[in-house]
Amino acid sequence: MLCDLCKPITIQHLRDNEYEHHPNLASLKISAEEKKCGFCNLLWQCLVKSIQLSNITAHLQGQSNKGEALTDFKIRLRGVLLDMGQPNPNELEPSRIWVYSGTMAEFGNPGTQVYSSLEVYAPLGSQAARYVNGRKVVSSPTEGTRFRMIKQWLDYCNKNHNCQEKEPPILPTRVLDVRSKDPVLRVCQGRRDHYVALSYCWGGPQKVTTTEETIEKYTKKVDLDELSQTLKDAIEITRRLNLQYLWIDALCIVQGGEDFNIESLKMAQYYGNAYFTLAAGCSARSGDGFLANRPSPLAAPCELDYYRYVDGLPTVSPLGSVFACLPSSKEVGPLETRAWTFQESILTRRILLYGREQISFRCLERQKFENGTSFLHQQTVPYLNVRGQNLKPLAEQKLELLRRWYQMLELYTRRHMTNPADKLTALAGIAQVLHDTLKCKYIFGLWEDDMIRGMLWTTNTKRDSRVWAKPLRRPVGVRAPSWSWSSVEGHVTVDNLERTESKYRNPNNHRILIVGHEFEKSSFDPIRSMKPVSFELKVRGVLKRVQRGERQLSQYQPGGYQPGGSTYRFLHPKTILLEPVGMVPATGSGPNTHPVVIGLGLLDLPDEPLQCSFCMRLNIERGLILVSNTKGGYRRVGTFHVEDEAWFENGDPKEIRLT
Repeated sequence: MLCDLCKPITIQHLRDNEYEHHPNLASLKISAEEKKCGFCNLLWQCLVKSIQLSNITAHLQGQSNKGEALTDFKIRLRGVLLDMGQPNPNELEPSRIWVYSGTMAEFGNPGTQVYSSLEVYAPLGSQAARYVNGRKVVSSPTEGTRFRMIKQWLDYCNKNHNCQEKEPPILPTRVLDVRSKDPVLRVCQGRRDHYVALSYCWGGPQKVTTTEETIEKYTKKVDLDELSQTLKDAIEITRRLNLQYLWIDALCIVQGGEDFNIESLKMAQYYGNAYFTLAAGCSARSGDGFLANRPSPLAAPCELDYYRYVDGLPTVSPLGSVFACLPSSKEVGPLETRAWTFQESILTRRILLYGREQISFRCLERQKFENGTSFLHQQTVPYLNVRGQNLKPLAEQKLELLRRWYQMLELYTRRHMTNPADKLTALAGIAQVLHDTLKCKYIFGLWEDDMIRGMLWTTNTKRDSRVWAKPLRRPVGVRAPSWSWSSVEGHVTVDNLERTESKYRNPNNHRILIVGHEFEKSSFDPIRSMKPVSFELKVRGVLKRVQRGERQLSQYQPGGYQPGGSTYRFLHPKTILLEPVGMVPATGSGPNTHPVVIGLGLLDLPDEPLQCSFCMRLNIERGLILVSNTKGGYRRVGTFHVEDEAWFENGDPKEIRLT
């Protein structure tokens, strides 16, 4: 059912025109909810889905989101139709119908507008589908058209990209053979063939795993009915794509023993060589599965007559129909919150992802979505295509990979893991790939050729962050040396800007010398293979006694920071003032006399005790806050920015042990 305002609307009315619809948002709401107009309901749900409730409420009351009276609050529609050619051939977006009300924001004026958009799709095989690239996202991910779509994606990549080696890869140590009704665990012994690798959330103990007790049984048969739903779904997809082998960690790695330690370090090989990685993005637990029907949309799609321009003139009669619908989210789901699945998505060459609302496919060249969206790969996701770097000089390759490493650390440390001992294990595959190019030792998550920058990790201090990261915390017991980011839980960041690299890479800017360490060779899983309690890093630099100042940051104007200015505002709210120990007060006069502030510190843990604390500069601008331990060594408790460079220059270097 359509109201009188909606009945005459065709795509041609909306094409690049501002089409006036309801007089206000309240009128649209009444038509949607009381008069049951399908198109008005679609527009209303589109706004409600994407705009804060407070802004919607204000507009219903004739006010802007700032509480001001609205002078213009008509509902307007505008079609942005990409059927005459995409503005950027590297990016294919569905055509859209924008719906908005109020005035647009301009310089010095925040505006009063609320707005959102519908997507436009053409049915498969229709005349309009020749021009409109948007496609319907169906409710059932197991519908036959979905598997035809996936096969088209894979076939196109096989024929037009270089994402796969010409020869099938060597199979993993074990794979699941899914040809028969009940799968069989095969020991591969160097055979070559294509296989699918599964990436999924365990979400707790698994119903079925391979152990020393069950491995012999599973080489004869794995009872399909006993498997969790996610594993059953993965087997169904593998079969329907006419593939024979599937790699699943819970079944292909013997859990709880030496086999796990060996096989977990082969992730780069297993995910990198897979025909594609199958990612159960929308599933939080393996028991949930990821092929269930999707919930019905809040509003049904609406059919519109489709016209287009030919030789500058609109067609006389419609070329079939298109449909306006609520946009489908590209959100992945719970999978991207888990630490183990991070490297799985980075290492794979191709990934078939079942997200919250639609399926997508990503290879080394492009990313495609079920709704018709398509992007160049590097425009949409972080990726690790080392092969694509080899045309650059080796020095440039190394710098680029180090920057990517720090970018990946920032993404990885946001994620959660169940077993704290997996902190570096779950990143070992990426480290192995980078090591092939960097050719330097990998030391508890840091690279020997970039140790100064690596040691200056900190809690989230990004200047564009509106919400500061949750405080870091230390796991129970000692997992890694204090100078490594792997010693803490929580979101950490390392400076990865190209313009600041010389501060860390240029020896003239260094203020310490790394004298030695106990690493004879790289260990990609040092938490399990070493005793981090005893690991020490010997450095030589100027060590200065400091104390925490009594004043708050708001009572001090840091050098180069103007109170109220943009730089000052983005100092972390937990920043502390560092003062020399025993220093005669040197600033202000009378009761306002204060000790000199020599640095601005940020503690790793907000309640970190600072008795007997020291500062040691690592480069000209930054350094570590340290506390001494009972064994004569020093433990990191934070980082600092230099405020008084002359004070730090005054002192004799000494060799210390960082633990």
